[in-house]
Amino acid sequence: MPEFRDVSLSFDGRTILDHFQFSLEEKTRTAVLGTSGSGKTTILRLVSGLQKPDSGTVGSFSGKPSFLFQDDRLLPWSSALENLTALGIPPERAKKYLAKVGLAGEEDKLPEELSGGMKRRLAIARCFAHGGDTFYLDEPLQGLDLKTAGDVLAFMAGELRGKSALLITHNPEEALTLADRVVIVSGPPLQVVSDRPSADFSDPDELKTALAGK
Repeated sequence: MPEFRDVSLSFDGRTILDHFQFSLEEKTRTAVLGTSGSGKTTILRLVSGLQKPDSGTVGSFSGKPSFLFQDDRLLPWSSALENLTALGIPPERAKKYLAKVGLAGEEDKLPEELSGGMKRRLAIARCFAHGGDTFYLDEPLQGLDLKTAGDVLAFMAGELRGKSALLITHNPEEALTLADRVVIVSGPPLQVVSDRPSADFSDPDELKTALAGK
């Protein structure tokens, strides 16, 4: 089970987690919201196994994982299509997912030939084409304009149905569209301020108010 038990972690003498207790659930999409620097990405890194705690234990989700990091992590020497097929994604599936994020016709372009928003969509296409049982998403829609973000958000919501997911974001709309559970944190050291079903919030403005602590 993805559970934090008495977890502590420090970087350069700065305490990020101090005897932290927290649990996640399989087949549930959880959004963690907080200000920059609060330590929320550390939750993702620990539960996915990318980071080890100084003390305590962290359980993990079962099944195959797929990642979308804050940085796009594209292969600069490979075309858009090759950035997907390099992971073993079949070409036809890769083309299908590029089209799903609005990159049909861009398959042969190198990352340097794409705009910042197109690079982000390429990273999103790679994550979901790769597939899996659990999705780790860190600020997934950063750099996208409002219209494109709305379209990609709808695509992602469909892909995440029935999956386990951990979403790190500061965007209330992302959280309410993609998640079943919304966790607001502060820090460091990281503390859970609020932990509620997304259905408790009537709209993103209400969640924004909760995030501001009002």
